[in-house]
Amino acid sequence: MIVVSFQQLKDADVKGLDTAWRSWRKTVELLERAEDGYRGKLLAGISGARWRGDDADSARTMMVPVQQRFKVASAQSSSVASVINSAVPRFTAAQKKLLDAISVAQAEYLKVGPDGSLDFPTSLPPRYSSWEEFQKKAQQIQARFVAAVREASAADQEIAAALRRLGADIMAKENPLKELRDESKMATQLAGFNPANIPPRGAKTPRQVADWWKALPEEQRHLLMNAYPEKIGWLNGIPSEDRDEANRTRLQSRVQQLREIPEDQRTDFQKRDLARLEMLDRTIAGYEVKGKDMYLLGLDSTVTGKKETDDGSDGRVIVSIGNPDTAKINSVYVPGTESDLTKANGALSRAFAINEATGLHTQQSVATTMWLGYDAPDDVKWNAGGGHYADQGGPRLNSFLDGVREAQSTEGNQGSRLSLLGHSYGSTVIGEAANAKYRRLPVDDIIVAGSPGMRVSNAEDLGIGASNVWAQAAHDDPVPKIGRIAHGGGLLVPSDDSFGANRLPVGDPDHGQGGHSNYYNQVVGGGNSYSFSGASGSLDQQARVIAGLRR
Repeated sequence: MIVVSFQQLKDADVKGLDTAWRSWRKTVELLERAEDGYRGKLLAGISGARWRGDDADSARTMMVPVQQRFKVASAQSSSVASVINSAVPRFTAAQKKLLDAISVAQAEYLKVGPDGSLDFPTSLPPRYSSWEEFQKKAQQIQARFVAAVREASAADQEIAAALRRLGADIMAKENPLKELRDESKMATQLAGFNPANIPPRGAKTPRQVADWWKALPEEQRHLLMNAYPEKIGWLNGIPSEDRDEANRTRLQSRVQQLREIPEDQRTDFQKRDLARLEMLDRTIAGYEVKGKDMYLLGLDSTVTGKKETDDGSDGRVIVSIGNPDTAKINSVYVPGTESDLTKANGALSRAFAINEATGLHTQQSVATTMWLGYDAPDDVKWNAGGGHYADQGGPRLNSFLDGVREAQSTEGNQGSRLSLLGHSYGSTVIGEAANAKYRRLPVDDIIVAGSPGMRVSNAEDLGIGASNVWAQAAHDDPVPKIGRIAHGGGLLVPSDDSFGANRLPVGDPDHGQGGHSNYYNQVVGGGNSYSFSGASGSLDQQARVIAGLRR
């Protein structure tokens, strides 16, 4: 064990540590800029060039993983910076204690040797009545020397061990993101973060969370994203890029955790969870290879609500196609009954169709978010009539939308359009989110399709003006007819004329655009093929509202 010496602590240039911290912090900033440039200019530039075909897909398949290398390098540099920064106050405090003790010794006419030894004067100082009393004082001073040196040695050992652990071989590890999480937790502990106080108890609203987050140094934000992704990934109000980084870390860590369990020892839930998380990962990667800018804004495959079945969590997931912080045209799609993490690729396929259809009507940037941040009913017959799913989903959706607006404000994007779409029970969740007790929804339009009711009897009660509420219902969709009993306000649903919403036409039933599940169809097919064949009549009507063309 290496111990800091008396002379080393006395002469230590602690300011050098501060300089090193600032240099590493600058490295983090440069890596962040490099990643932003790679993602925002190179990858986005290729997508904007409309390069298509097998060669384009192969190129993106090779280029997308490079972004992760930037992410890993930036995150590990953040850990190094934070570890060094945590050393500064500890060594400063230890050195101050030593120098203060030396000053006391000199004031007592004691000569301090380079090793911390004390030489007595030839005559007893007047303030002491005996040499024994003087020696006792000297022993107290020397004990202070020892305490200061021990404090510095302990800090030196902890900091050195932490820096050794942050090796340069992380890129060669099987799962770099999982390694980053372990390293980041170590660094946050040295920095004094309490996991139970993330975010601070006083930060309850998205704006308060955003203010706390912006006040943190860059490297500490990265540390928290990697150390506690399950907390940071769900924070409404922070930038989408940061939420995405946290949730990607959580996804890879959970997948690796499940893979490390021998297959014959995995529970049924663990097998199902691994399969659906791998599917989510492949689905997101598939869209990225096709040139889409994807953001994983929320992920939890283990949380279990009171009404969920006993075979494990249905899961929660939020994915955005495009960056909602910077896009000028935004929409949030809330899926309904039977939606869960296992079927997230289907819900994301609808969001993709909405995104593509909207892009046909505007030259501005477009982002479409699939929000499954609640436990949706599992079954139409047995669960969809219950109101508790909307009770818990409504306020969460409201907070998410406030967070979107807060993140847009941070980017100076206050004037962007934001439309809220709900299919089936998703519209009921929107109705609960619009409840006056939560405050007005910060959206420009609400568009519902196949709604079983929104818990209000008039579009005006949704708080954004009846002229901004739009409804679709196919003539052969049974859900509005049946659902009004459970969720209709005064037995009224949005597609009723007396509800007061704008009625949007539904596409031709003879071309697969009737029923309850075809409102978001493409012209041909509409499966998860990562390609767009054109908007059906129903989808096109919604896209026009999102783009601001229907007033």
